[in-house]
Amino acid sequence: MVSWEFQHRDGAGHWHNFDASSALMIAHARALGLPSVRLPTMTTNPPGHRDFEVRFGAHATSSKLPHGPGAGFDMIQVNVLNDNTRIVRGRAVPEAAAPP
Repeated sequence: MVSWEFQHRDGAGHWHNFDASSALMIAHARALGLPSVRLPTMTTNPPGHRDFEVRFGAHATSSKLPHGPGAGFDMIQVNVLNDNTRIVRGRAVPEAAAPP
């Protein structure tokens, strides 16, 4: 069986993993062909940096990235309050085989 891991790139170019719950939501929405998915509110972030959505494919645009991420990326994370935008990448991760 395969699971998915997703990361967003911060303004300094460092990649950060989405938590397992958000990664599952992203994988599910993408598999269904949805244009976007709203992530759970991140209550530990400061106000103004708590609510995000991930947009896919042709919908992976924002006012701050109107032509999409380019360079082989097809997902972005958007802050729903200020439209700050980060590129998202994902990869399939084989799950460890269960012990016999």
